[in-house]
Amino acid sequence: MTPAALGIAFCLTNPATANVLFGASRLSQLEQNHAALALARDHGAEVRDALAACRVDREVRADGVW
Repeated sequence: MTPAALGIAFCLTNPATANVLFGASRLSQLEQNHAALALARDHGAEVRDALAACRVDREVRADGVW
């Protein structure tokens, strides 16, 4: 798992997220994006729990407002 894929999965698993835009200019990036989708689908709660101590989205309220 790459840091980029983990970051995308983290964003996808935030209940306040309406959408996540990501792109790819190389096949390897597309593969990482696909891995992020699978990670969010299969282990979303675990991703959020594992990164909870980082508090990267601490300023975001449950309704998505800063």
